[in-house]
Amino acid sequence: MNQKKISNNFSSHMNMNFLPQPFKIINGRLFCESVEINRLASKFGTPIFIYSERAICEAYLKIKNAVAKWPVEICYAVKANPTLGILELLGKLDSGFDVVSGGELSRVLKAVKNPNKIVFSGVGKSEKELELAIKSNVFCINVESISELHTLNKISIKNNVCTPISIRINPDIDPKTHPYISTGLKENKFGLSLDKAKEAYKIASKLTHLHIIGVDCHIGSQIIDKEPYIESTIKLLDFVDSINEIDKTNFHIDLGGGIGICYKDESLPVLDDLFSSILRPIEKWSKKKSLEFPKIIFELGRSIVGPAGLIICEVLALKNGNDENDKNFIIVDAAMNDLMRPALYDAYHEIFPIINFQNSKSKMSWDVVGPICETGDWLGKDRYIHTKQGERLAIASAGAYGSSMASNYNSRSKPAEILIEESGSVKVLKRRETFDDLIRNEI
Repeated sequence: MNQKKISNNFSSHMNMNFLPQPFKIINGRLFCESVEINRLASKFGTPIFIYSERAICEAYLKIKNAVAKWPVEICYAVKANPTLGILELLGKLDSGFDVVSGGELSRVLKAVKNPNKIVFSGVGKSEKELELAIKSNVFCINVESISELHTLNKISIKNNVCTPISIRINPDIDPKTHPYISTGLKENKFGLSLDKAKEAYKIASKLTHLHIIGVDCHIGSQIIDKEPYIESTIKLLDFVDSINEIDKTNFHIDLGGGIGICYKDESLPVLDDLFSSILRPIEKWSKKKSLEFPKIIFELGRSIVGPAGLIICEVLALKNGNDENDKNFIIVDAAMNDLMRPALYDAYHEIFPIINFQNSKSKMSWDVVGPICETGDWLGKDRYIHTKQGERLAIASAGAYGSSMASNYNSRSKPAEILIEESGSVKVLKRRETFDDLIRNEI
């Protein structure tokens, strides 16, 4: 059967939008570039994370091209995937970085030569983390409370520096996403209400070692509707109008991130239209005020690395129910400790066989589950997958919030992480953990 026919069969029962171009089905087998994934899994074992270098680069550059006519900086959200090799790759593309901990900041400093475009976000920064940020000369610290202002000023005095800051606004906007990844509603822990933020800017303007350079907002993650972005942008502009503490001739607006990806059949906004819809109100505002267009920052992670990653796992067993109303289970060697999103968010990831793909559709419904001793250890529910013991499955759209949220629950070692380069070369980003790795710090 030729490649075109296989690809058509693939499209007929599964939406291809979740797989970026470097991944393809050839004669029923999954490839990335020229590399057959099943052979790669045989070499490195399962479960395993596999990333496409080209998919990451193309996703980042597509965003950069969509905002090219505006003064926009893209800061990769390190929390999406902090693997050093991925940070290094994005650093070579001249990406900025959004970090939310001292550990993430240290990773960027280790992976990227001369990083000078780092914003430090996060609702609870320790004094040690703030001091590291100051000494690392980050571009901006996004402050999230009045008490943090005072703490940061104290540390800045100690280090004899004037620290650049913005203050995070909570605009009370519903991003229409999962409540666990909504961050811009008043019941969320992030940022300050508009009234509190006004107070915070007044206080910050009087603190001797803080320098106000911008305003910050982030409303949530996996957002596929442009309207919440437009609403939050307009609210931010109204807020900037309402205060005098920001120098409107020289400041930035950090609009956060959260652009969604296709996990199943989501209808995503066209990037050019999305960014134009967000940035046009700022352009109009600037012209009305006779001001230069301010620097804009977007903190994007999932939309850059999410589609570029797969988890490959092996089928350990199939367990049928007693009758047609019972659950049937495909038990695989990946688990909730490798991919937390389904258990945590009830999230959907496409799951499909990586060989014999033309016969991958089953008439029987299965739940795909892992070996962990928790009922919540599932990766997919009610999937019509035809497979058998010993075959391997791919879990798609796992490049973001897969390895970054992984744990060692049940004393399970974390998987290896592999990057497939555009040339077809295979690069190990992270070796598989061993038992000795698991107990290394125990005494």
